[in-house]
Order: sequence, then structure tokens, then C-alpha cells
Amino acid sequence: MSSTHAAPCKAEAATPGEAPQIQSEIDRLTAEKNALSHQANTLTDWKSFWLVPCVMAGVVMAVFALLFRDDATGRNGAQSSSPPTS
Repeated sequence: MSSTHAAPCKAEAATPGEAPQIQSEIDRLTAEKNALSHQANTLTDWKSFWLVPCVMAGVVMAVFALLFRDDATGRNGAQSSSPPTS
């Protein structure tokens, strides 16, 4: 079996003598994949990744709170318990 990572074009059945070599290659590639995956996950700085959306959500919440608050007072500042009469 060659040491390149290219797959053969034609599917061939492995002989009993080749099975341990194939399993060894699969195990090596799986270990390499796991190591690279772990390395990629540790390189990602998740705190700074989520900080920007969190701050933006806080700003949107503050804008909504200011713009859509329920005014209990009327336009002249007096408490209004009944609707205005005409």
C-alpha cells in the first residue's frame, strides 16, 4: 500500500495480509484528525467571538426599552385614569 492519501479509482477487496496495514492507516488518520480537531478548537477564542453579538443584543434591548416603554402619564404629566372626553 502506498503512503499517499489518494484513494484508488477502482474499489478492490483487501486481502487478509493487507487488512492490518489498512487498519493501521485508518488508526493513524483517525488520530491525526482528532489531534487537528482538538488544535482547531483550542485556537478559537470563543469569549471574544460571542462578545460582539452579546453587546449588540444589549444595545438593541436598551433601544427597545427606551422607544417602546409604556407611558402611564398623559401628555401634560398628570395621571390619567379615564379616557379623555370630547
